Amino acid sequence: MNEMIPNNSAVERLIVEYIAQQQKSLYHHKKKTDAEKEYNKLLAISGGEDKKFSLDEAERIYNAYQDMIVNDELSKLAESTFNESYEKLKELGQVLFYASITANIIVPPVNGGLPAQKTVTVTFPNGEVFVA
Repeated sequence: MNEMIPNNSAVERLIVEYIAQQQKSLYHHKKKTDAEKEYNKLLAISGGEDKKFSLDEAERIYNAYQDMIVNDELSKLAESTFNESYEKLKELGQVLFYASITANIIVPPVNGGLPAQKTVTVTFPNGEVFVA
């Protein structure tokens, strides 16, 4: 099935939600990892073995830690929503008897910016979902 999905169709919303949540999950996981690295780096270079920090150093360490916690929570939330959207696409695959869909869709930006139009192909091999 190689046809363009009409704007705002239920199927298009399922595909867009899947892609958007996948991107959010990856984005927040990377932000969490970056904050973890920054936190560990600041701990190592600021206090050394003495663990004596200036107020400014303590503030930077605390902020890196808070970024790590916030992005961990956002990553978990996005991953949970992504898993829900994956299950909905699997159901769609069963409805379509495991055919494939090719469509031009508009994907909302993860962190600001402009939406991007993408041509995607969704396939449903063996009860799974692949979006390319």
